[in-house]
Amino acid sequence: KVTDKAVKRYDKEDKYLVFTEKETFENTDSFVELKFNSSDIYGKIKAGKEYKFRVYGWRIPIMSKYRNITRVKER
Repeated sequence: KVTDKAVKRYDKEDKYLVFTEKETFENTDSFVELKFNSSDIYGKIKAGKEYKFRVYGWRIPIMSKYRNITRVKER
């Protein structure tokens, strides 16, 4: 369940963050995953609703790295 979302600016790049009851995810474009619609995905996600996320990557706290959302489906 999504509890909140935020946009963080790092240098000249935006990182969309999605907070859930269990984990924080990022939602950024990724050449590796051929994902270039992070703004569209971010706009569809609403706080208080439940979603099924397809993600990739690892959470690395010391580097502020989060698993990246590649697809979202409302439950």
